[in-house]
Amino acid sequence: MSAGRTLVDSPMLNLFFKWFTCCFFAVVILSDVCTAFERHSYSYYLNSGLSIPISPTDFSKHWDISPNFGFGIGYPLAPSYSIVCSFNYNRFPYDRSGGAEGADITLLSISACFKANFQKRAGFYLSAGFGYFRLTSDDYIEYHPWAQRAGDLIYESDLALFIGPGFEKEISKRLSVFAELNEVICFSSPQSTEYMPIKIGLIIR
Repeated sequence: MSAGRTLVDSPMLNLFFKWFTCCFFAVVILSDVCTAFERHSYSYYLNSGLSIPISPTDFSKHWDISPNFGFGIGYPLAPSYSIVCSFNYNRFPYDRSGGAEGADITLLSISACFKANFQKRAGFYLSAGFGYFRLTSDDYIEYHPWAQRAGDLIYESDLALFIGPGFEKEISKRLSVFAELNEVICFSSPQSTEYMPIKIGLIIR
């Protein structure tokens, strides 16, 4: 070891300390996560249904009702309250009746919503939260002329509000069915896009 250089200055020793510190914190975090899983029963959501275009007027006039599919995970905050994070897919077909030309719209969304159940085993609940949406189309979108273009793909993305009631019925200790009606407001500028998903699905615990 050269004069004036201590053991602490060794690159190998510094690398060991960094590796040890990372491993230590990884073990601590993993232990907390495992403990949380033991204390709380997470809920897994699977759903499908239909989405109705609401506004702008051109959206509801020229695009038809869309099928929707989604999944999510719920984290319990209290017996009647939870946070539900979900992903949903919609594809609105363009109405080509009368020889009109246009393209379908695909709308993807992710959201984190606060869910309040008014009754435990069977009853209504209210869900509200925020998320992010991405709208894409293979053709010019008349009511969204400000949407961006990537090659032949028209796309737009921004924040969104998710709010609506639902009904949940417990079938067994680990399985429930639910029906939910949402209003989704996508804060696209200068004009918002709104649609209404109607979802039916399962909650697995």
